Amino acid sequence: MARPEQCSGCTKKTTIHFTQIINNKVHKLDMCEDCPLKKEIIDPGNFSLTEIFKADIAKPESGALTMGDAVCETCGFSQVEFEKRGRLGCPDCYTHFEPAVRSLIKDMHYGNTHKGKQPQIAVQRVDLSNRMSDLKKQLDGAVETEDFENAATIRDQIIELENQLNKLTEVS
Repeated sequence: MARPEQCSGCTKKTTIHFTQIINNKVHKLDMCEDCPLKKEIIDPGNFSLTEIFKADIAKPESGALTMGDAVCETCGFSQVEFEKRGRLGCPDCYTHFEPAVRSLIKDMHYGNTHKGKQPQIAVQRVDLSNRMSDLKKQLDGAVETEDFENAATIRDQIIELENQLNKLTEVS
């Protein structure tokens, strides 16, 4: 089901989506950035992710520049402003403050790279292709050193992997 594009409190574009479950009933509220403050649904003075993670921001990975040591060259943003707003000033801030942001994300989430989901058959295809590529390199090395018995064995393994890859291609 698509989310509404218009705020339920005014006519602005929806950017915040609240979902609350009470007595096994789902209640959804879609709002613009301003309405939650007007309706006192959230109070930015009492809640700040930056306060929760302030210790982590102050101690980034060893040798990394803390956000308080520098100012973004594009927008002039600093750590003090980050602590006030709870967000960075511009897209360049992510690059400029990368060590501190990476450290913060690493502590908030498992890892710092989004891997997403992949269809299992695609994972198998990639695995087979990688193994085949490795075997082809080994085959070139065996031929170069004139180790023809080993080269024949590797060739047979490559043929088997190609057959498996063809079967996967036929299935999908």
